[in-house]
Amino acid sequence: MMTQYAFRTECAFDGKQVPALLSALGVRDFTGTIVNDIRVPVYEMVVFRFQSPITLDEFRRRMEEIVESDSRFTDMHRCYQTLAVGYEPDEKWFLR
Repeated sequence: MMTQYAFRTECAFDGKQVPALLSALGVRDFTGTIVNDIRVPVYEMVVFRFQSPITLDEFRRRMEEIVESDSRFTDMHRCYQTLAVGYEPDEKWFLR
């Protein structure tokens, strides 16, 4: 069974590396949408949405492992921090 996931980058520039990150995680079909920070409208981020059969905790663990060990994904921690089931990233990641 496939589960819908979403996460966001910390800045729009990080969005350029996300396709390679998702590919490393076995995800081939995804969407990316540029959004603005509510508090700082000129600050852009990218929300990515995709489906995977992997559980949330396992996907987050794998994503964190890749981000923290592969220099191509330096400072892309917000991706695994905001990963959530559904169509919107977890913006309360800091409470987890």
